Amino acid sequence: MAVIAREWLELIEREYLGDFITAGGSAVKFVVGDAHQIKIVTRVLELLSGRHGLAHVKVDAASTRLHMIQDVFFAIARALDWTRMAQDFVEALFRSKGYEWPRPGEATLIQDVAECNRLDVTLLRRDFRQWLTA
Repeated sequence: MAVIAREWLELIEREYLGDFITAGGSAVKFVVGDAHQIKIVTRVLELLSGRHGLAHVKVDAASTRLHMIQDVFFAIARALDWTRMAQDFVEALFRSKGYEWPRPGEATLIQDVAECNRLDVTLLRRDFRQWLTA
């Protein structure tokens, strides 16, 4: 059954990106079309993913053996910016607890975060460890 790209993208955002995936679900979807259609759908999926705070990864069957799940996993892992995601996670965690991050987007010593927020570094380090393991 063929589905118009616009309708499919609306469905993906409504049923998957807006709720299911952001709540911890996962899905694999395959897109078939000519090169121009694939380029447009890929770009829109990238924008929609960003809108919902999700990473977007394109896995191409020309370079990845899709029937070997470990190859798909490794292709996805290689494509992700793990350093950026960790930085964003830590900053968001501190913001959610009401703390200011001294230099947004930059790795920062916990000592600098403590000073910026006028806190004892030992207590902040303890709290941070608790947040990570809660």
